[in-house]
Amino acid sequence: DYTDTDKGVALLENSSTNLVTYSEDFSNGDWNKESGNQVINSNVETSPSNTLTADKLTVSSGSITRRKLWYQQSTTSGLEYTFSVYVKSVTGQVNTGLISIAYLDTNINETSFTATDIWQRVVVTATANSTTTRLLITGDPNCQIYIWGAMLEQNSVASSYISTQGSATTRAADVANNAGNSEVFNDSEGVLFADVDFLTLTGSDYFGLNNGTNNERLLIQRSDNNIKAYINSTQIGLQSLSSTINKISVSYKSNNYKLYLNGFKVAT
Repeated sequence: DYTDTDKGVALLENSSTNLVTYSEDFSNGDWNKESGNQVINSNVETSPSNTLTADKLTVSSGSITRRKLWYQQSTTSGLEYTFSVYVKSVTGQVNTGLISIAYLDTNINETSFTATDIWQRVVVTATANSTTTRLLITGDPNCQIYIWGAMLEQNSVASSYISTQGSATTRAADVANNAGNSEVFNDSEGVLFADVDFLTLTGSDYFGLNNGTNNERLLIQRSDNNIKAYINSTQIGLQSLSSTINKISVSYKSNNYKLYLNGFKVAT
C-alpha cells in the first residue's frame, strides 16, 4: 500500500469471511431478480482484478421494490454487518443507485452512489435486526452499471475483498513475523529525535528509552534553560536554550555519542 508514502506500508488485517457465496457471478440463482425488471450480462467488463469477470446490471423503470437485485443471507440479530460492492458506469447511461442492508423490503441502512468510469467500492454497514437479512443493489430507473466483487462480512468496517465461487470463504488473519526483533529495531546504534515545544524554560523535563534501569538508557533532559543527554549514567553535553521550541537529537553507538540542537552538533 503506497497511499501515504513512496516506501510502502504493510496492511495487516484480522480474519474475515465473505458470506456471499457468489461474489462475482450475479447471474447465479443465489442472486434474486425481480422478474423482467433487471438483466445481468455476465463477464462483459474488465474488473478491478484485471480479468473479464465484471457483470453489467440493467434495471428497468418502476418502483425500487420492483427493480432490485438482492441476496438473502442468514445473520445474527444485534451484530454489525458490512456489505460492499464495486461499481462502474456504462458510458452514456443512467449511473446512479444505492446498495442497502435490509429486512425484507425495508432498508436498515443504505448508501447511495454515482458510478463513474473508474471502479469504486460502495460500502454500507448496519446492525442486523433479524436472522434473515437481504443485500440490495439497485439503480435509478433505466440505470445501467457494471458490478463486481460483492462482499458481506460480520464486521463494522469493510476489509480487503475476498473472492467466492460457490461457498463462503474465510481469509486468515495477517501475521508479520519478526516485526519487532533486533533485525528491525536496532538497539545498539541509532538516533533518538524529538521536535518539542517546552511549555516553559523552568523546572525539568526528560524523555528517552531505557530497560527499566539507569544502566541501559538514552535520556534527553531539559534542566531549566539547559539541554543535556545521558548515555546510561554518563552525561554527554550541556547546552543552553534560547527558545522553548527545539529540535533535539542524540546519535548513539558504542563509544560514539553526539548531541544535536536545532541542526547543530553541540557535544560528542
